[in-house]
Amino acid sequence: MRFLIAYFFLFLSGNILSQNIGVINDKDGYTNIRKESTVNSNIIGVILEGQTFQYSPSENKNWYKLNFNHLEGFIHSSRVSDIKSLGKSYKFSDNQIDKNLPKYEQPTIDSNRNKKFTRQIDGKPITYFLNHTSIDIYSKMYYQGIYQISDSEITFNLLDSVTTDNIDTRKFYLFNFSNILQESDGALSEAIGSYCLNYLKKYPLEVNLLKTKLYQDNSYEKFISFSAFEIYFSENPYEELDNLFNDIMYNYSEYEQELLFIKKDIFTILKTELKNN
Repeated sequence: MRFLIAYFFLFLSGNILSQNIGVINDKDGYTNIRKESTVNSNIIGVILEGQTFQYSPSENKNWYKLNFNHLEGFIHSSRVSDIKSLGKSYKFSDNQIDKNLPKYEQPTIDSNRNKKFTRQIDGKPITYFLNHTSIDIYSKMYYQGIYQISDSEITFNLLDSVTTDNIDTRKFYLFNFSNILQESDGALSEAIGSYCLNYLKKYPLEVNLLKTKLYQDNSYEKFISFSAFEIYFSENPYEELDNLFNDIMYNYSEYEQELLFIKKDIFTILKTELKNN
């Protein structure tokens, strides 16, 4: 019996020691994780400089298969440095995701979900935000593809972040918010409308940013639909819509024409829903 236990631990330790552990080697400070071993495959996540991951050879010799915090995909071999080859002098960056990581129940990650990644936001490289000390770790994890949204307090906090007063980080939160708009379904889709309205009330002039090419093509339409859906369930939807924009225009009277277009878009969807139901 003691022999079997000893053999088991030798076998286990041998497997652990034989695993390839790598870090990225990329001048941009991050590398994309692809769904398949080709540059034309969908990006499903990113790895930052200093973050470690397990990797192994794939059928395509130019690509490695990797496992990074429950996220499985492919990374180009030219972007990988093995830990063993770096020696003891290698120093990890402070941005390792698994460093002091809060505990949460990791859902199954769907690599087919409709999500967008970007090289920069508002003229700043994406690594600026992913290393920003004022941005919470779950927002970074969501962007990187290693946290999946659900009907949970963590996700609701991600949504609430878009109304931050910090103008330096708000564009990053809005980018995440636009991706969540695409992915929301079930119970989460029923809750997201209130966060859309909160953002509209606080930063009405920024809503049109969702029309720009930085965000997915239908981000603005999704935002308008969720907003209309939330108003639909009020006691008097048309009155609720009028009161909402009266309050907004009181503070932004010089932008009345621009805001009326947003109101009209919400009204159009609201009218259709009320007519059909």
